[in-house]
Amino acid sequence: MRPILGLLNISLTFGGVAALREVDLEVAQGEILAMIGPSGAGPSSAPSATRAAIAMGASNVIARDWIGRALAGLPLELFYEGGE
Repeated sequence: MRPILGLLNISLTFGGVAALREVDLEVAQGEILAMIGPSGAGPSSAPSATRAAIAMGASNVIARDWIGRALAGLPLELFYEGGE
């Protein structure tokens, strides 16, 4: 099954402090994952970085809706509506 979300080498820094460093993640349709960690370790930063990378159409992010349509590069309001 191909992933509906794939991240490759995602990093995010705040004032020189790395919240995320070279994160790789793959999520298949129907799969449920959780990111856990202490405050400042990046669990809340990962979704924000992912949304921004998808909106920019970053080449290191794969995003598809539930029927396989690509979502990368869509404006965020369309992304949240599944591209419609």
